[in-house]
Amino acid sequence: MSTPEARADAVRAKVNARWSALIKGDYDAAYAFLSPTSRTDTPLDVYRHKMKLVQYRDAKVNDVVCETDVCKVSVTITYDYQKFKSVQTPQEERWVVENGQLWYVYRG
Repeated sequence: MSTPEARADAVRAKVNARWSALIKGDYDAAYAFLSPTSRTDTPLDVYRHKMKLVQYRDAKVNDVVCETDVCKVSVTITYDYQKFKSVQTPQEERWVVENGQLWYVYRG
């Protein structure tokens, strides 16, 4: 991840993998993308409970902007929530580089 473009490509791949896990309902796999601090602040059982409230259908990465060890990602997610179906919402995610690894900063 030596160049900003390489970092952005790596982040895009991680974002897609995390959302793929959420769409499949594999909350344990999605949780593994959370930063160590996020995992300390949000135990797995709490994360699972929150993620199960929404049925995620799709996620599209719109943009990735990286500065040093922080990347901001614009994503449009499609989900079902209670009676509402195929709701599309833009969302901004923050990913950080710690010890050479990319991690999602969860703001539960």
